[in-house]
Amino acid sequence: MRPTRLVIVVLLVIGWANVTVAQTEFDKLIAESDPAIQAQINATYHAQSDVDAYREAQTLKEATDDKGELVKQLAIFAATTESEEEFHVLLTLRILHLLELAPSIPIRVLAPYLDSDSQQLRDFAREWFQGYDSAAGEDPLNAYKSYVQQRLARNEKVPVAFVEYMYERSPGRALLTFQSGNVDLSAQLQAIHEALQAARQGRERSPDEIRQQREKKRQEEVRRHQAKIEQGEILLAEHIISNAIWLKENKFDERFQKALPEAAEELAKLAKHEEWWARLYVAWIMRKHPALRQPAIVQQLAADSNALVSKVAKSAKK
Repeated sequence: MRPTRLVIVVLLVIGWANVTVAQTEFDKLIAESDPAIQAQINATYHAQSDVDAYREAQTLKEATDDKGELVKQLAIFAATTESEEEFHVLLTLRILHLLELAPSIPIRVLAPYLDSDSQQLRDFAREWFQGYDSAAGEDPLNAYKSYVQQRLARNEKVPVAFVEYMYERSPGRALLTFQSGNVDLSAQLQAIHEALQAARQGRERSPDEIRQQREKKRQEEVRRHQAKIEQGEILLAEHIISNAIWLKENKFDERFQKALPEAAEELAKLAKHEEWWARLYVAWIMRKHPALRQPAIVQQLAADSNALVSKVAKSAKK
């Protein structure tokens, strides 16, 4: 049956609507371009020597107290500039390096751009993260942990693109990052809030308030103890699994076969974990390492309620 003209028109309208939404998201970022900062970025970009580039970068750094804004403006510059073989992306990253910002700033600003509709913006973000991952003397895990902890403490979602990037690069490190970031700070924050309120009101807490506070503190200590136990279990599981992978990759086949049952058991446990980031770890391990793949678990994760876990598990089936 051939589609009617009306159906074709409707499909075209829907298609254009989707394109418009995508363009609007990118255009919104471009609309935030700051002419003065862009001009200084351009001056730094076209500097004739390393000394001039450093001098111009220092002028750029003083353009605003909001260093996150500088990173955003550099991203806009990278996304709106053209060059042969995208050479401008590397030069823009060099400018960002010259600013000598704390890693937490570009992590916060660039993480959402990892799946941007603009390939240049996406490339800029990915190139920065890959460079940071491989920088000598830097351990990105600490900065990533801090970023994840801050997002979770504010009940904010970690950008999906950042999650995918981390697990794609290293499922084990991603697992440890999210495990360490899964800290329940609500009770601590509530206790601080109540103490501050009492101090501001210039009064002592009543016996009931003191008892309630003690009970909250006891419950928090129990939660913290349980969290430490779980942390130890996940650390041990990741160690067992990564050890088996190392044995396989380095062709210690006999030792790998001995280590495989325990690694498979740990993967099965994590596949039933209540947290999505633990199940996602299993999905990625089974996608990357066929020798550890368990068809029943892959099938289970392919039907997972978390879309990202399901997506990776389905790709592992293929």
